Amino acid sequence: MAVAALEAPLERLRREALEALQRLDWQPIADSPTVKSYTDWRPFNRLLVEGGEVGWERPSGDWDLVAGPCGDPSPPPAELVARLARPAGSKLLAAHYSRLTGEAVAYAENTGEPLKIALCRPRGGWGSRHLVLRLSGGETLVYIPPGPGSVVLEVYVDPGARARLALVTGPLRDPAMGLVAVKLAAEGSELRYGSLASSAQGQLRVEDVSILAGAGASLEAYSLAVGRESGRLDYILDTVQDAPATAARAALEGLAFDESLVAARGTARVTRRARKSRSSFDASVLMLGEASRGYTAPMMEIDTGDVEEASHHASQEKASRDALFYLASRGLSTREAVELITAGKLEKLASTLETLSGTLHALAADAAGMGQQ
Repeated sequence: MAVAALEAPLERLRREALEALQRLDWQPIADSPTVKSYTDWRPFNRLLVEGGEVGWERPSGDWDLVAGPCGDPSPPPAELVARLARPAGSKLLAAHYSRLTGEAVAYAENTGEPLKIALCRPRGGWGSRHLVLRLSGGETLVYIPPGPGSVVLEVYVDPGARARLALVTGPLRDPAMGLVAVKLAAEGSELRYGSLASSAQGQLRVEDVSILAGAGASLEAYSLAVGRESGRLDYILDTVQDAPATAARAALEGLAFDESLVAARGTARVTRRARKSRSSFDASVLMLGEASRGYTAPMMEIDTGDVEEASHHASQEKASRDALFYLASRGLSTREAVELITAGKLEKLASTLETLSGTLHALAADAAGMGQQ
């Protein structure tokens, strides 16, 4: 299908998005002593209102597909665009679709072979990037070069698929970037998922949602949020189990260096239809800078009394002086000790993939700023 065939549905989406922009707030509830959002929406608003013309840059590296205006045209079926993430879902999504062009929408399928995808990097004003993935197996690695604006990924996992997926973005140095990743797992499918997001100076907002919509579907997710310098990173990891006998195990870990702020939060939801299901969610932030800040808020919503397991855990702490002292007694400097802690997290992330684990580890280490302490 030619890119031109997307223009009519995209024009309808843009009209819906512009209407939503007029009536939606960046966050529905204002900050208060008991309700807190850790995203600073002001740079998003300035970028949307004042941003100039967008330029596109091709990422370096060896990729099977470069998606976007600087890469290979690979438009998706029109019915799959905005099926999982609608413009009226939030002001961030409305802003995304209001600036989305056909050249910035891409599609890829993985039927079993390792697949490496990179998106184009925007420069200047608000750049909207959109990728639709269909997974029936194999390993898929998606690299999202950080840049001003928004990214939406819509991922469809086929029935019975055994798929592995990893996303990497960072370190963000632009004013603001929003990433929305939505994954729909069908009946009997298994998805192993890993992600890393990092902000060094700007505001990065990640809304990462996995929906288990088919009976017996399972998800194992590990996400790592890294803040450096004065960066702000608000990572929201949500799971929705909406079918019987599903299983979701999610863990979100944050590392806050220097003067950064890292929030690790989200909701694990089990609906009435998800009887005989299992769900767990752990969120933690380790503060490794004297002026760094970390926040956690994992929640659960259980709408049925017929579940096999439901548990969550949260922690936020400074790096243990005892642990650092122990490592120092083994001849490591504080910097080396911190690098060792970070390396352990990266190894855990890299295990998401097998064939592409080395590529994932290298990308993640670069995005996390290893060696820049």
